Amino acid sequence: MAAQSEMSDLPAYLQLFAALAAAPERRSMRRTGGAETNAIDPAIYIDPARFERERALIRRSPIVVAHASEIPDAGALLAHDHLGIPILLARGRDGAVRAFLNACRHRNTKLIRPGPALRKPSIVCPYHGWTYGLDGTLMNVPDEEHFPGLDKSCHGLVSLPCAVRGGLVFVVSDPGGVLDIDRALGSLTEDFAAFGLPTSVVFRKVERIKKTNWKLIVDAFQDGYHIQHLHRKSIAPYFKDTCAISERVGDNIRALVARLPFDEVKGLSPRQWDIREHASYSHYVFPNTVLIMHPDYISVIGLFPLSSGETMYVHSLLTPRIPQSDKERDHYERSFELIENGVFQAEDLDVCERAQAAIEGGARWPMTIGAYEQGIAQFHAILDEALRRA
Repeated sequence: MAAQSEMSDLPAYLQLFAALAAAPERRSMRRTGGAETNAIDPAIYIDPARFERERALIRRSPIVVAHASEIPDAGALLAHDHLGIPILLARGRDGAVRAFLNACRHRNTKLIRPGPALRKPSIVCPYHGWTYGLDGTLMNVPDEEHFPGLDKSCHGLVSLPCAVRGGLVFVVSDPGGVLDIDRALGSLTEDFAAFGLPTSVVFRKVERIKKTNWKLIVDAFQDGYHIQHLHRKSIAPYFKDTCAISERVGDNIRALVARLPFDEVKGLSPRQWDIREHASYSHYVFPNTVLIMHPDYISVIGLFPLSSGETMYVHSLLTPRIPQSDKERDHYERSFELIENGVFQAEDLDVCERAQAAIEGGARWPMTIGAYEQGIAQFHAILDEALRRA
């Protein structure tokens, strides 16, 4: 192993890698605070009042609504409705990504339907033709003389706080909200750059309503205990058993699970570590996004609560570039089929729906969280703290 001074100079994501490599038994652990047994009250997954508080928190927080590659060119427009608030993203001629309420200032009509991105030179209301620039300014009102006293400068689209980091487009859905994205993400921006997230592109995207509370899905992706059992027929053969580590990064979580070649790192210097072949990193990005860094692609998972028992699940699979050949395209098609349908849907989301059904049916005893599931305890601590602050 490298000298201690060399380790202290590593970026945070590699320091976590080094901590797991140096652990005597290389077992699941939190980097700080040790491991302990916790219990979760299942009422938090079905309580309507709790759900309303969580949804309000998410609406006030910066959320990931897209990857920048979905709106790559000037004039690209993308609607996002999953929070129950109409959001419109627009790429301006200056290259900037802006967010607005997706509603005309005339009669509040939605301007763009949800779906794949459109490319338009301007934003035209389908009802009466009021026309807005890509920067949200009101440019044209048909028969404007019939609106005496109308000040077009005061009737532009309502802006929402918006920022792009690591290729992810963050929006606060409250027009009066505050967005300090660098403070919110902390050192995660280094991780995003290391994994090529800013230059990746969306290859496939799926949106599905799942009959489970959104937190149960986050729980599933913070759990290093289930891999060898739940995923025994899919991805378990690629991972070491219960060899994982996680740490809080502000209100976020950085975690990694050791892949089979992880034992090789014992004789390697940090510059020889392969952060995608020796381990799989994942990130919980507060409040409702999970990133999983696979060996040659990235999963971005957004969880948008519809009710205490239903969640809009959005999975975008990102590749390093647009496939350049049929062979490359077929490889990522197979990868998407494996991870989305063979792992996420058939295994992770299936047990989440089973848990939700059991809790709603009367299984109300405390849920035990053991030493190998400390990411779950971290997530709930973060959420509880945020709700208290709110």
